[in-house]
Amino acid sequence: LFIGKIFTFAATILIWLTYKTQKEELSQTVEIAKKQSWTLKIQQFENTYFNLLENLHSLINNMTSINGNTKGKKYLHDLFEEYTISVDDDQTYQSLKIITKDTTKIDELELIKKSLMKHYNTLFERNSFNLGHFFRYIHNIIKYVNDELAEYESLRKKYLSFLQAQLSNDELAFIMYNSLSKFSLDKNNNPTFKEYIDYYGILENIDDEIGRASCRERV
Repeated sequence: LFIGKIFTFAATILIWLTYKTQKEELSQTVEIAKKQSWTLKIQQFENTYFNLLENLHSLINNMTSINGNTKGKKYLHDLFEEYTISVDDDQTYQSLKIITKDTTKIDELELIKKSLMKHYNTLFERNSFNLGHFFRYIHNIIKYVNDELAEYESLRKKYLSFLQAQLSNDELAFIMYNSLSKFSLDKNNNPTFKEYIDYYGILENIDDEIGRASCRERV
């Protein structure tokens, strides 16, 4: 009887050890499966994301001015120069800028913004066939990263920093003005594009001169 109890106890120990080993192996298998799933998810995400960035280059390079004389980044640069000149030649705006210098009053900042948006809106309407597509594409890239990596804020910011790094000062400037304009509102009139731009710091490394203006305008 005593020997039988010993065998019973030994069998119980063996069963427990077997169960423990299988449980550890299962846990390791699950962990490996999670890592493989995550690796696959990131690979699929990166394939799509970097294709989107590559397509963005093609989109910009294929932009052509109304008269067909300039293309790509040169076209965007000339367009931003056109905008700058129109603002510089606006005596009403220049007087307003002097009067409201260093102001922090919301109503005065709104006047500055409204004056600048008038010039931007005119420029956009004449070039919407290029700019509209450009901004929608930028918006969709940001939305794709935001949705696909919804639970991983640091990764979202990391990948969107790649987008920011590939944008020229002219492109960043246009993104800034567009995010403030009526053309960036979604179908429910919400400033979703501006919220993305602000949250992910897309304008963080914008040229100092443009950046100073953005601080006053982004009210």
